[in-house]
Amino acid sequence: MNFLDQVYFDNTLRAYIAVGLTILLALFLKRVISKYATALLFKLGKTQWRGMEKKAFDSLIIKPLETIFLAIIVIFTLDRLTFPSVLIFSIHKVTSRDIVDALASAILIICVVSLILRFMDFLVQVIRYKSRNDKSMSEYQLLFFFKDFIRVVIIIFGIIFILKFS
Repeated sequence: MNFLDQVYFDNTLRAYIAVGLTILLALFLKRVISKYATALLFKLGKTQWRGMEKKAFDSLIIKPLETIFLAIIVIFTLDRLTFPSVLIFSIHKVTSRDIVDALASAILIICVVSLILRFMDFLVQVIRYKSRNDKSMSEYQLLFFFKDFIRVVIIIFGIIFILKFS
């Protein structure tokens, strides 16, 4: 078993295999876990969006949930590895480790913002479904204007969070 204890870039081969297997397991389980979480979320809000199909909810929410799940697993498992000393450098008091941490934070924030935007799209579909008979074309335009306005505000907040936590 000496083979697994060999060190490459400050980590043992055993550590690389454990991280790789964990990420591989997450790749296989991401769809199942996302479908379960989506079903739970749909069930929690079923009274609010009665009459809407679960299929519409799934088509909007499953993919961002998969991305968030996979990003969290990859970031946490890679964090278990020792940062290689070969890759350590510093530019104006910013280290390479700080840059990697900032990138991880930015990726998570982008994933969460994507999920929020998709959920907002579903809520717009719910509003349109509930008021399909009593809305004129100008009211639909107003709904889409507010949807786009809120989308821009959410994206701006996402950028602010990325700048704050990076």
